[in-house]
Amino acid sequence: MHSPVPRSASLPVEHSINLLNQIADELKALYRVDCPIKFVDKLGARGKYYPRLKEIRICTSQTILQVIECICHEIVHYKQHVLGTWRMIAPNHHWYKGQWYENVPYKDQPWEHEANKHMRPMFRHFVSKASRSLMEEVCALAGVSYAKST
Repeated sequence: MHSPVPRSASLPVEHSINLLNQIADELKALYRVDCPIKFVDKLGARGKYYPRLKEIRICTSQTILQVIECICHEIVHYKQHVLGTWRMIAPNHHWYKGQWYENVPYKDQPWEHEANKHMRPMFRHFVSKASRSLMEEVCALAGVSYAKST
């Protein structure tokens, strides 16, 4: 089992798309996700799930640890959509677990509460399951040491 990655690491994401894709591939395999995860320079948010496209987009102008956390958050939205518990009908018009929501502020959206609730446990689970070489590279980029628990 790997040690959890400290949350304080804050190096900007200035690394290759290959590393980002490797992280995305391992997360997709771990959580059985069948949609593309794309990395973009500008997005207007840290990450977004596009239900109509069945696509996750992640902004690269954040730390490597934030990128991983953000992918986990967006995977929750993907799962909500695929399992039929959440639908975005139009901007600001959502259906979630049998109830309609219109013009609800972000901080009050129950589908966002659910994604935020699961994001960090998923992050920790990923850290514990990811390959040693991947975690060594992530930790080096984040400026923290990697140690395997005994």
